[in-house]
Amino acid sequence: MSRALPWLVAAIALFASRLSSAEGEQRADCKYNDRANSCMPYGCLPAPSLGPEPDPDLNQNQGNAGFCGLCRKGHDEDCAGAHCRDDGTCSAWPAAPPPPSVWPHFSLLVGDASLGFQKNKDVQPILGVGYVFQGAFVSVKPTKEVGGGPYVAENLPWLYWNVGATGAFAGESQNVFLDLGLTAYYPGFPLAITTIGTGALYQREGAAIWKFGNTVQNQDRLGPDLTIGFLQNLFVRGAWLFPLRGDEGASQFVLSILYMRDLAGDLVPDRFQKYLPAAFR
Repeated sequence: MSRALPWLVAAIALFASRLSSAEGEQRADCKYNDRANSCMPYGCLPAPSLGPEPDPDLNQNQGNAGFCGLCRKGHDEDCAGAHCRDDGTCSAWPAAPPPPSVWPHFSLLVGDASLGFQKNKDVQPILGVGYVFQGAFVSVKPTKEVGGGPYVAENLPWLYWNVGATGAFAGESQNVFLDLGLTAYYPGFPLAITTIGTGALYQREGAAIWKFGNTVQNQDRLGPDLTIGFLQNLFVRGAWLFPLRGDEGASQFVLSILYMRDLAGDLVPDRFQKYLPAAFR
């Protein structure tokens, strides 16, 4: 008996070490029911010894520690929702479709502070508000980053067309400006200049601007303009406007300071943007 005792103790110790080794092999190889399945093409099985087993119906404890192995038939949660094949491997998730092309465009609310310079007349201050729409001539197709990652829109267009209107209705003389032109975006301009634009500016000025047949109280002018933008929001515009009827003395130079803000992105809180028309989002 005394000779057999050491052998018995050694056998018990060897069995305990094997059992401990087997338990140690059950380690956290993956996270259960996690979309980023690190066990592909195999499943991630729940490990009760490493945490409670999730309830597949309630999707409880998603992300618990698990170990890699053959997925169980009928348990697609072992494959993080992908189909568990009959051979115990997981089907691959279908590749996400690329996003549609993006048309860069902006809806801008405008504050307009202008000065009208006319021969033999006092300088006329004009304060108004309005709206400008800018749209690119081309759409941009997002591409996937090299080496994977999200889709990004590269090589954004630099040339945009714009159309806008501002109005000033306080005082005896009312003004409406209509602008149509082109804008070039380039953040590398010196002196914090971000845009340069040119186009045609129309002005209707008078005491009865809504009476289109009234040529006595109203004056219509049209001419070229040049706009320089600073820091994306602040713009300085100069326009030389010629009368569409009457004498040349009615010509006017208009110097304007414009402040523009994105009508949806800057002024409407994120939680309310879902109520905007799709064209403004």
